[in-house]
Amino acid sequence: MKKIVSGWLLALVMVLCVSGAFAELPANLEVIESSAFEGDAALQGVLTLPETIVNVESRAFAQTGVHALIIPEGCESVAADVLAGGSAAYVTFSGAETAVDGDELTDVAYVFGPEGSAVSTLPGFYASESLYVLDGFFYSMTQEEAIPLCPVNPIEEGSVVLPKLVDSLPVRSLDTLVLRGCEAMISVPSYLDVPEGMTATLYGAMTAKAPVPSVTECTAGDTVTWT
Repeated sequence: MKKIVSGWLLALVMVLCVSGAFAELPANLEVIESSAFEGDAALQGVLTLPETIVNVESRAFAQTGVHALIIPEGCESVAADVLAGGSAAYVTFSGAETAVDGDELTDVAYVFGPEGSAVSTLPGFYASESLYVLDGFFYSMTQEEAIPLCPVNPIEEGSVVLPKLVDSLPVRSLDTLVLRGCEAMISVPSYLDVPEGMTATLYGAMTAKAPVPSVTECTAGDTVTWT
């Protein structure tokens, strides 16, 4: 079984964060050993592990700037503290059988994986099947609403507008929104309450001038159709 061992990282591994992925890792690598990349400030963005990885051991990416970790389908186990001490927004498990050796992933906001997978009992779990991406943000789609979760990739500057509707479903709350890896200015619909500690500007609801024979009361964020 091939491992990355901390003492000879520089001899075996060249890591570049290009488009959120490893540019190069040893061929047929199966294990990323304990603390292999711990404290490596150069690690940023979304890291997609090679398909050959079988185990990711304790604190492998602890105290780094990793925004998210993508675990391949064939991986058997991931340490619960793999991203401890960082500010990761999410970990995506591609396979249903990958196990986590603990009750939660330390310092990770969200866990994404197949519905009914081994990680579905972890705090912050959302089924991959429910996820929808719009303008760089993950939303979990229910029958009634779109639930904003977090940025897909780090957003370091500029501005981002969270919409009132996502694929025809209303955004009704920001309580689940995690802005880790997002330094951009956030604008949100004015009918939403901005959670304490979040900085966001408000934009107004849509208005229209036309003869309106009658008005029916509805909940903010609902879709309204008129003729």
